[in-house]
Amino acid sequence: MYRISLLLSTKRHRKHMKTSYQKKYSRNLGREMEYKTYGEQGRPVMVFASQNGRFFDYEDFGMVDVLSPYIESGKIRLICADSSDETFIATGCSMGGYHAGNFFFRRPDLFDTMVALSGLYNADYFFGQYMDQTVYENSPLNFLAGMPDEHPYWEMYRKNKIILCVGQGAWEEDLLSSTRRMDNLLKEKQVPAWVDYWGYDVAHDWDWWRKQAAYFFEKLLAD
Repeated sequence: MYRISLLLSTKRHRKHMKTSYQKKYSRNLGREMEYKTYGEQGRPVMVFASQNGRFFDYEDFGMVDVLSPYIESGKIRLICADSSDETFIATGCSMGGYHAGNFFFRRPDLFDTMVALSGLYNADYFFGQYMDQTVYENSPLNFLAGMPDEHPYWEMYRKNKIILCVGQGAWEEDLLSSTRRMDNLLKEKQVPAWVDYWGYDVAHDWDWWRKQAAYFFEKLLAD
């Protein structure tokens, strides 16, 4: 049974790639949730939409095309999900990276790899000083800092693959700060992670995320 790999939280793809579209009603959210898969085999890669995004964004912005060699060769298959940001929180940051980090750190028994691009990992960005149990459990920097050293998840994190990437250019300031905080926390807890800080010209934008996805997946799938 595969565990799920993450891409932290895309229109042209090759004609031989099999795709499928599905829609299901979510009682918790009170609305239809749509998703699309690309490929039939390989490691499942769960793709979380960016803030207020849709399941088709990953394809529309060229990310599926970037990863199509790995999909067509059967190394990975993408599962692109709708965003639930509008019924959870609203913010101008990259929510896909947040969702990737949140899901990965909450369930390392299900997700064995995280690739978060321009992610945000602290709930205080959205909620300020407010904190309750729900906010705490969905704020990786908070619940990781409070997790006992003997918790079994720490060993899982150390065995899994963690990739965090952020630019240092336009609109990346808050994401850069959050990534540095996560970088320091993981080092303190002796959790190996590849934390990559790209240049001062690297903005919070799809052009750069396409380049980052191509770069990191080439390294990841070469193992």
